[in-house]
Amino acid sequence: MNKGSINQELKPWINENLTDLENTVNVFERYRKAFPFEKHTLVIHPNSSVNVKAILETSIYKECWRVMFKEDQLEADDLEAVMETAHDGMGIDLEYQKMPLDYDHKNAFKFNFLHLTEAGWVRLRHLLSLHNQLHVKLFDHNFGSKSLNAFLKFWVKSDHDMVCSLSLYLWNSIESSVLFKGLVVLRTFRFNTTYWLLAADATKSERKQPIMSVWWDGMSFLTDTWFLNGTFNYSLPYDHVGGVTLAREYKILQILNEKKNMEKKLKGEISDEKRDEIEESIQKCEKELDVNDVYYDEGIPVVD
Repeated sequence: MNKGSINQELKPWINENLTDLENTVNVFERYRKAFPFEKHTLVIHPNSSVNVKAILETSIYKECWRVMFKEDQLEADDLEAVMETAHDGMGIDLEYQKMPLDYDHKNAFKFNFLHLTEAGWVRLRHLLSLHNQLHVKLFDHNFGSKSLNAFLKFWVKSDHDMVCSLSLYLWNSIESSVLFKGLVVLRTFRFNTTYWLLAADATKSERKQPIMSVWWDGMSFLTDTWFLNGTFNYSLPYDHVGGVTLAREYKILQILNEKKNMEKKLKGEISDEKRDEIEESIQKCEKELDVNDVYYDEGIPVVD
């Protein structure tokens, strides 16, 4: 169907006394009423003829699940206006937008998901501020093994779920010894890929997705978090179709954490009676790990 025929079909819906934006909103609302749908993505080309701030006031924008700004660059004041609209029901795609290294906004990480190409301005504090977000994807950034280690440690101790998925383009190789320093991890092999698993602090009862998988290759670094009764699936992390649960791995991580805590207590000043009690608890943990077929590879606990 060519553009002319589309215009002819829409002509009864067009009011020549209204602006293009007003007509667009009216057509959208009529179409949505005729063909109901739950989610929609809005694509904006912010060129000089587009009034971005006016679009932000429309129902198309306010109710969209995802907004994408493509090709043309947002003016600085328009970007600020967009950031002021952030809420947890909307995701934003700024993969084509240039952003200065000194950029910052209190709402930048309050969108449900955020895709950035120029993320050199993003600091660790931004990632630590995440709260029940769906996805963060960064391309040009400054994060390495050390800063990601700080993020993982914060995730373990956080009182709330932070982000379902964090995706980073890799500019430097990941050093696993630095990335997981001070953390209890369990390595496993699924879907022809090595995954590293972490568990949230067991005392954080508000955590709904208490297990994290970490994976990287030569180009990407990815973390995903999981419900215990959800299924672990390489290709469909959000649909939870197929795969197996990580309940067994979570149990193993709890045992490993308990063992680590007991070993830490042994280093303190304790009575002989208490020492014997702790050593007995450690032996119990080791037996449970054996039952679950956990073995060690260069000091790293592994389960197949």
